[in-house]
Amino acid sequence: MRVAVWNTEFMSGSEHDEGMFAFNPNASVSSARVGECPIAVTVADNVLLRPQRLAEFGLGLEFGADDGNLYPGVRARVPAEFSQPLHAWLTRTLHRTGVLEESCHIYDDVSFFSIVNKSRANLLPLQRIPHYDSSDPGVFAAVIYLFDRAHCGTSFYRHRTTGYEKINDANENNYKTSLNRNMKNLGPPAQEYTNGSNALFERTHSVDSAFNRIVIYSGNVLHAADIDGSLFNGNDASQWRLTVTSLLNSSSCR
Repeated sequence: MRVAVWNTEFMSGSEHDEGMFAFNPNASVSSARVGECPIAVTVADNVLLRPQRLAEFGLGLEFGADDGNLYPGVRARVPAEFSQPLHAWLTRTLHRTGVLEESCHIYDDVSFFSIVNKSRANLLPLQRIPHYDSSDPGVFAAVIYLFDRAHCGTSFYRHRTTGYEKINDANENNYKTSLNRNMKNLGPPAQEYTNGSNALFERTHSVDSAFNRIVIYSGNVLHAADIDGSLFNGNDASQWRLTVTSLLNSSSCR
């Protein structure tokens, strides 16, 4: 799938304009503890110095579905030049907010440009409930919103039956067993995106979307994107939920 909408010639390989990957050292950062765990959620506005350039670049790439991933849309890999400035900015920011210990740092990431385009009628059951990215507490997730539309951000949830807000190695099996029992007793989730509390999950916190905003949280928390069905109607790229989504490893020994 090609979603290019600008008549812009993009460079490839080592010729990428690395300036479009520059992070703002003076971004407005806030961090909150939400839920009962509590969960650390860090938000920064004006995170990139050239966000429009990055958005234009991303929309010019070849997107495709990833059969090995439950993301309800299409994705394209972010160039490797993005990683070093991302790691450096996140490490400094998470140190400053106390989310990451001073002896730890971000050392690895997998990052994609992502666009939601799956209609609710085609959602699989697991795409209709909150999810977690990893049970490893050393994994972080980050989402940069590269679209100018509110009410399409990220929400965090508590599983009502177990009370879990984070999934780790100690409770993962119990969570899956309980969730399967919920599905059996209550039936599959409604044929729609998760947009707030329901019979299975309680929403504990929500971060609204805003152009050039980043939200950072542990990859083991239950969360879901706030998806408006009109996001994938029509060809107006300004209405698409274009994000850079990253999974990141943190370590004290690298």
